[in-house]
Amino acid sequence: MSAATDLVKQRAAEAVDRTGLMLLQRINNIRKAVTTVGKDADVDGKYTAVTHDAVNRMLRPLMAEHGVVDTISLEHSETVATGINWGKRELVQYRGTYCYTLYNADCFEDRLQIRVQGHADDNGDKAPGKALSYAQKSARLKVFSIETGEDDEIRVPEDKLTVAPLSPKHLAEIYAKAESLFGDDAESVLRSMAEKIFMIEDGNAALIPADQYQTAINALQNKHERDAA
Repeated sequence: MSAATDLVKQRAAEAVDRTGLMLLQRINNIRKAVTTVGKDADVDGKYTAVTHDAVNRMLRPLMAEHGVVDTISLEHSETVATGINWGKRELVQYRGTYCYTLYNADCFEDRLQIRVQGHADDNGDKAPGKALSYAQKSARLKVFSIETGEDDEIRVPEDKLTVAPLSPKHLAEIYAKAESLFGDDAESVLRSMAEKIFMIEDGNAALIPADQYQTAINALQNKHERDAA
């Protein structure tokens, strides 16, 4: 009997042995086998992080060995202006909500689904891909309980927090939007919106955070539609 034949029989036996395992049992076996994944990326010289590729490199052979397949699909997304210029373009934040699904490779009906979010900033067309990769990486790290050495729950000291104000351009656009929708009542509508939606005590619309520009525009439009109904 040849070595190749022996290998084929061995693989067939392994497949039969694992057929009886349910998805959660397979995930548990992968958890037993995973190790800590090291930080392999330097982010602008400010900190190091674990990349999507590093997590994939460790998990892919283990998932194949234990018969677990995963997919990720977009459920909802939005793009939010940040009010920050990066190069010649404005930096935007892409926010996606995804359905991450794990399957038993031997039984399609045996699956596990979780919801996960991914955010990414970019001034071009790469934000959706960044958010997708981050969402999948995060889901895998949590499902398989992989240690990274990162403290996801760390809090930024309050004295270090800064809020970027609206740019003059965006502030002018918000005022123009209010005037086009509410005419002479624009000032009072803006003051009310700043107080009720953005919790700005004196109602000064100029203090609306830069990353809430689109939220402010949407709020004005929604109020106009409610008033017209």
